[in-house]
Amino acid sequence: MCHYPKGALGAFLLESLIVNKHKGLDKRILKLIRIQASLSVNCPFCIDMNSENYSKFYITSKELLSLQDEKLFNNIKSFSKKEKVCIQYSKLLSKSPVLVTDKIYSDLKIYFSESEIVAIDYTIAQVNFWARLIQGLKISPEGFSKDCVYDPN
Repeated sequence: MCHYPKGALGAFLLESLIVNKHKGLDKRILKLIRIQASLSVNCPFCIDMNSENYSKFYITSKELLSLQDEKLFNNIKSFSKKEKVCIQYSKLLSKSPVLVTDKIYSDLKIYFSESEIVAIDYTIAQVNFWARLIQGLKISPEGFSKDCVYDPN
């Protein structure tokens, strides 16, 4: 990034606006969104970094594993409906092309205000930005998390 100072400044500004706390969005939901977006864009470094200390956010190892396995996810009872909607939305918004349906957006509106949905969008977009930049720079995982691993398949 030091070779492109404006890019570094832009990334700094993006990071300074990070959504850490928003009324209605608890830290667990934001963590789940970040982990799922990282998994959805297959960024090994992002998966490693965003799944670090997942248990501090009351995310169980079974829940973490379910984010990596659709069949398991559908059988997890510990996620609230609100969390499941966010996780599904994070998957859909992170796909290329974006596949957000009217149904999922309607479901989001049941649980979240417009400003909360913007914060969710911002969080997902932020992970996607960093994922693409990190993948372009070929940055390898650092070993922050040993429980959530990159699986290229």
